Amino acid sequence: SHHPRTWHRQRSQNSRKDFVVKKLFYLVLLIVAGGLVYLGYQKFFPSEEKRIRLLFGKVAEVASFSGNEKPFSRLANASKLADFFSANAEINVEVPGQGSRTIQGRDEILQIALAARSNLTGVHVAFFVIIVALAADKESATAEFTAKITQSGQTDFGVQEMKIQLKKTDGNWRITRVDTVRTLGL
Repeated sequence: SHHPRTWHRQRSQNSRKDFVVKKLFYLVLLIVAGGLVYLGYQKFFPSEEKRIRLLFGKVAEVASFSGNEKPFSRLANASKLADFFSANAEINVEVPGQGSRTIQGRDEILQIALAARSNLTGVHVAFFVIIVALAADKESATAEFTAKITQSGQTDFGVQEMKIQLKKTDGNWRITRVDTVRTLGL
């Protein structure tokens, strides 16, 4: 039979082992929980740079349309597009084959968006390689990217380098200025 002391020593080694396993389990659980909190925070409270990139994703989505858009949707989507801009926004773009064009203010942006949606068979807009530089005050930013605009079944306007200035207004980023970056090809 077992000596009582040996049994006690074995039991204390087992309980020490259990204690270490439990501590390790709780440590792993804490690390996993911390990771989930971090990911949740990133999703629900994204960085300003991420918010700006998401904004451009929405701009491209709203600026794109198909030719069979209903009149009410046309107006609603043109309004949504104009809302991404500040009231006094300025757009200076080079339109291939048509020269430069300046658009002043949200109202003119809305009118042009409505006219495009009414007169074109559809447009697809995509932005690539978005580089965001946030100002020190985190209230303004500059973004640079490549824009590709294609008119359904017709014109491919090619790709253009764009430089965008943004300002944070009432907690939302608004585009204040858009310029085509003149490259050697233009």
